[in-house]
Amino acid sequence: QSGLAKAWIVNVADVSGGSGCGLDSYNVSVSECATGVRLYTFGTDFGSANYVAVGSAGAPAGCNLQAPIFGQNTRTAGSICMLSRSSGGGNVDVISFNAFFGDQ
Repeated sequence: QSGLAKAWIVNVADVSGGSGCGLDSYNVSVSECATGVRLYTFGTDFGSANYVAVGSAGAPAGCNLQAPIFGQNTRTAGSICMLSRSSGGGNVDVISFNAFFGDQ
């Protein structure tokens, strides 16, 4: 259906170790490539790499994170590699909520 999220995920701050990194999800899994760099892989590919990735982020308790910045490294119809950086410029692991919209 048009206008609905085709995939979404809620992540914990530190996803290293592979399993248990997505707290809840629909049609997407996540793995950590490096600190602050996550690969999201879709269960059902999008029709092309022309889809929208949106999200919000927060810091785990006791962490002083200000103004996380999201960017992307690579994007295909089947996956997207996204990164998060602090306002100081270093990559950081964040708690994130992501949704993906587009044609599948």
